[in-house]
Amino acid sequence: MPPDTYFEESAYVGEYRDGSGWYVDINLWYPDGESDLTLQLDIRKRGNHLAFIIDDLHVL
Repeated sequence: MPPDTYFEESAYVGEYRDGSGWYVDINLWYPDGESDLTLQLDIRKRGNHLAFIIDDLHVL
């Protein structure tokens, strides 16, 4: 597992200019260390809820 601070420091998060949500790239981990996979998410505001959409899974 990654260290506790990993998600705060290592994820790339950008906000859409229209304020409708965020796009996120984050490296994934195996139980024994960091993997070669990057998860690409789209997080959209839907009223009082958030919709999480998996856009892609990149292999480096």
